[in-house]
Amino acid sequence: MKKLLFKSKYILCASSLYFTVFLVPFSSLANDVKTNSSWENTQEKPTEIAVINQVPKPESESIAQALEINPQYAEAYYNRGIAYISLQQYSRAITNFNQALEINPQYAEAYINRGIAYGNLQQYSRAIADFNQALEINPQYAEAYYNRGFAYGNLQQYSRAIADFNQALEINPQYTRAYMNRGIAYISLQQCQRAIADFNQVLEINPQSADAYRNRGIAYVILGNLQQARENWEQAATLYKQQNDSEGYQLVQENLKKLSQIEAQQYFAPGKLL
Repeated sequence: MKKLLFKSKYILCASSLYFTVFLVPFSSLANDVKTNSSWENTQEKPTEIAVINQVPKPESESIAQALEINPQYAEAYYNRGIAYISLQQYSRAITNFNQALEINPQYAEAYINRGIAYGNLQQYSRAIADFNQALEINPQYAEAYYNRGFAYGNLQQYSRAIADFNQALEINPQYTRAYMNRGIAYISLQQCQRAIADFNQVLEINPQSADAYRNRGIAYVILGNLQQARENWEQAATLYKQQNDSEGYQLVQENLKKLSQIEAQQYFAPGKLL
């Protein structure tokens, strides 16, 4: 399944040098499988929660035939909306989710995915309204809390974001994206020890998470523990290389170079004995 990427990174400053924090964005839950990508989006199935193995094309014959047979088939509009999201055609996705919701106003998954489309268009207030609707229908929807938290984070309402990530984790304690983004929210509030605890949780669930090592390194820089930061970024670089993630590898290498500059500034500061 194609990853849905919502490229957004918080920028933090340490000793006048900037480091990028990896943000796990609004993620997608398609085929009942959680991806390591953007918003958390749900793709419904022919039965209530049957698995779809592949995102359909927006104008696929199966969708067209379904709507020709039954123009009130909400799931067909929903699946076409999912297809448009996978192509990053968010306005078209919204149009189809509107159709699905007009037919079935209790379609929680359609609210979540329309919210995801709004989020990718940076219309966060509309996104939050849709996640609210999904939670009215299903108060145990972890993905709705996660996505609403991510939207609040983009609005720099970090305390609200944390509250929603807490709710998502109460429902699903293995929700690595919620731990990751709660950690980032804690960094934004300068609560770095709590952030580190969340990145530790990510690594306990997924020891191969290069992003968690990278973000934990940021927290250690802010705390002034440069050696721990270096160790985390070196581990992140190793994992990014193994995972063929050239963008992540390049970003963490830039962080390591900036860290060397900070270390040099400290070592050669006035009054430092050589």
